[in-house]
Amino acid sequence: GPHLDWVLLSSGQYNESLRYAQLISLFTLKPPDGSVSYEMALAYVYSEVRRDMTSGCIGLYGNPMVNFIDLSTIVRSIHVLPPTTTRYFPIVYDLVDGDLYLRLRHIVPQ
Repeated sequence: GPHLDWVLLSSGQYNESLRYAQLISLFTLKPPDGSVSYEMALAYVYSEVRRDMTSGCIGLYGNPMVNFIDLSTIVRSIHVLPPTTTRYFPIVYDLVDGDLYLRLRHIVPQ
């Protein structure tokens, strides 16, 4: 079945280029000659992120795109609270540890 783990992805060297993804499946791609292999994942990728001005929570907005991602772009796992009946978007719990808090402190309330 699906993994549904959440991860933080890097698409560059600075925190501003971070993306958020929910893993669906992990797999390895190998060409017929077997000379090389690629560790990949199929994931829902969110790119629209905002910190709420009132609560300070980081929300993942918009519809996620289903993408193939290279496992080497995964920075770390993250804890995400699922949507509820009163909040229709997932929330990144950035207070889990100091590392995640410091990585995401650049997201300012809007």
